[in-house]
Amino acid sequence: MHGLGRHPSLWHIMVILSSEVGVQQGDPLGPLLFSAALQKLILSIHNDKSCTDLRLNVWYLDDGVLAGHPTSVSRALDIIQSDGPPLGFHVNLKKCELFSSSDTSLFPTSIPSSNIPNFEPLGVPIGDTAFCSSFIARKCSSPSALLSHLEDIESSDPHVALSLLRHCASFCKLIHLARGTPSKSAVEALKDFDLAVANCFTKCTGLDLSVDAWKQAQLSPPVSVHSLLSNSCTFTLPVSQLSLLKSWDFTSTLVSSTLLSSGVFEACRLASLSVRLEAGGGLGKDKALTRPADVLVSNPSGSASAAYDITVTSPLNPSIILEAGVSPGSAAKAAEVRKHSKYDAKFSELGWRCTPLAV
Repeated sequence: MHGLGRHPSLWHIMVILSSEVGVQQGDPLGPLLFSAALQKLILSIHNDKSCTDLRLNVWYLDDGVLAGHPTSVSRALDIIQSDGPPLGFHVNLKKCELFSSSDTSLFPTSIPSSNIPNFEPLGVPIGDTAFCSSFIARKCSSPSALLSHLEDIESSDPHVALSLLRHCASFCKLIHLARGTPSKSAVEALKDFDLAVANCFTKCTGLDLSVDAWKQAQLSPPVSVHSLLSNSCTFTLPVSQLSLLKSWDFTSTLVSSTLLSSGVFEACRLASLSVRLEAGGGLGKDKALTRPADVLVSNPSGSASAAYDITVTSPLNPSIILEAGVSPGSAAKAAEVRKHSKYDAKFSELGWRCTPLAV
């Protein structure tokens, strides 16, 4: 590792080059310094009176999108070409793309142009359904080829093959596409890819999973030890829910504690019981203590109310997997014991009876 006062050396066969210009590859300050210089150029475009009809002037580092009236877009390009070089920015017009249904005579002829609004900003297709579907089918074909090579590794080292499948060749290959493309254009292609992942998993592990078991294998940790997240399930969820729900399929029998709580509450309400959802106890600042009961059912006889704490567990949890393999129901039992240990004394102070429901 070189000190901050020295230029790093780049080794090429027998030649040593001193790297003295620009930020280093992998330096976390690189994007920040690049953006700081680019900001001046962006503001020049924003403040130019000839760019008032510019609707978009957005950038992700060196990838920019300019959209608006042809005269404003043309003027913005002129500013980039004139003010960019002194800042170290040089435009390669052959790598730019121009989309316009009107006259393009204001722009250099070296820019590839089209009157069909189909393009690929940052690796995501934008355009008509046929274009998006074709783009995604093409993107899915490359990871599918990788899966066939993992099957070759399986014969010599299945552990390596499974690790590569999980971390390098499944969900991660297409998540960027899944989050940025309209679902109607890609669901079928992603379902085909999910099927290819499932087949590869079966060949690498020798396990022929049931439908429910495969859905669980596609969930995110800690629910699943495999975590082969589904692209097609994730694809159909709103982007705002992706970080929380990942590939959860609400049509399956695998449900969350929140859904179970709502179901128990509704059943009690229909039975005309005195029931509260997420009842508070004021036991501390922690949310788990301020609202410790998922569902609180009052006892009309005046004895202790039933405080239901609902939790979803899994026999595939690393802490219980060995016991669960020989003792059915041990995962739910362990969760019940854990809840009693945590809440019995606290609930007793409130006149409640701790009643865990482990699924």
